[in-house]
This record gives sequence, C-alpha cells and structure tokens, in this order.
Amino acid sequence: MGADLYIEDKIGNNLGYFRDAYNDSNVFWKFEGSYWEMIDLAREEIYSEVDCEKAISYMEEKLANDEVFEKNISDLLDVEQEYFRKEAEKLKKFVKKARDVLNGKNDGRIIFSV
Repeated sequence: MGADLYIEDKIGNNLGYFRDAYNDSNVFWKFEGSYWEMIDLAREEIYSEVDCEKAISYMEEKLANDEVFEKNISDLLDVEQEYFRKEAEKLKKFVKKARDVLNGKNDGRIIFSV
C-alpha cells in the first residue's frame, strides 16, 4: 500500500509519477507530511473530488521544510539518508511539475491515489 501520484495528458499518457509506500521508506513522512491530511484538507466532503490547488499547496509547504527533513533522517545510516535525499528530490520535482500543470504551463491532469 502507498500513495500513487500521477500527472497524465488528456489522452492518458503518463507525464509524471511518484510512489510513496506506507512504510518506513515513506519520504513525505520525513517532512512530517501526511497524504491523508492532504486529502482531508483538499476536499469539501467525503468522496468528493480533491482540490488540486489545495493539495499541491499543502505538499509544497511541507516539502519546503528541509530542516525538519534533515532532523528526521539524521539518525539513519548514510545509505538510508542518501536514499531519502534522492526520493525527496524526485517528490519535489513531481510537485513542481504538478504546480506547472495547475498554472497552465503544462497541459495535463493530476491524480492522487492514496
């Protein structure tokens, strides 16, 4: 189980993808972010569509806190720290691409499966 984040063009071609497992390898948790909290904040009511602007803004806010991230990985082995830094960069790139979609710089749609 995990969070699957997609960006697709109008005909369903993959423009971006990020998977974050719900286990100790979850990079968003290292920023003290929660996909469930993001979804709760970004929808009007249960089973409603997610407001992507609110969801991406939440992610941007959490991912901007590198101090929290570094603190949360500081006790890990060097190889684990390197893993999380690489995954954090991938997630940040995904979120930037999603922001570009929201701002109309790229054509596509954002899908959250959490």
